Amino acid sequence: MKKECSGIIGYFDGAGYDSGCGFEIGLAHSYGYPVHIITTDFMSWSVGDSSSFYKGSRLLEGVAKIAALSDSNPSITDYRIQQEDLRDRSIEAMKANLIQDFCTVTPQVPLAPLPIQYDYYLDPNFKFTEGGRYLQDQIIRILQQKSKSYIIGDNKKVPTETIDELRQSGQAIFYGDVFEHNIDSSILQGIAYGIGRPSVMFCSNMQRYHDSRLINYKNVMITCSSATIASSLDALNHLI
Repeated sequence: MKKECSGIIGYFDGAGYDSGCGFEIGLAHSYGYPVHIITTDFMSWSVGDSSSFYKGSRLLEGVAKIAALSDSNPSITDYRIQQEDLRDRSIEAMKANLIQDFCTVTPQVPLAPLPIQYDYYLDPNFKFTEGGRYLQDQIIRILQQKSKSYIIGDNKKVPTETIDELRQSGQAIFYGDVFEHNIDSSILQGIAYGIGRPSVMFCSNMQRYHDSRLINYKNVMITCSSATIASSLDALNHLI
């Protein structure tokens, strides 16, 4: 992504959103770009035990304008044509958003790090699985033993509050023990990288992307933007 760009357009459909696209959205937001997403899925998403549902996530809706249509035209009986109709109407909605943005919105100011109040920011998605909660407890124990201050991220908050907590932290620790990085984790990692605070990725499960030139854990963009990858609690203990 070049800083000379004036905005970013993303496409999200499917049961899981690509972590690389999430990283690009976070990075674009940190640069002050307008972000537009198009989706034709019938799915909506919640955070933890929240009763509120969103297209993508609350954080994603906070940093991007989403053209999301899921109401198929009942007069169209062919499934493929229904999907094409949804796509075409979503594109028209996105065009309207783009026109509104470029005609009425003043350029955004890039995000900057805030004065450090916490040594570490912990990925909010540690706490949404049993394995993640165990890891979070162990990481907190390490931080406390080393007298490091920390804040546990909360992506159920207003998105600006979530992002400001990250901006007030010296470094973030993200949760990578999943096959595809969570969309909120990806966005936050993109923001951390954009404000010049590359993160630590905790990744003990070691799912790998491999070709003839390199072996990477997870998404290449996520891997390369991390300051380091800790493959165990012992490794993380040495880093902190």
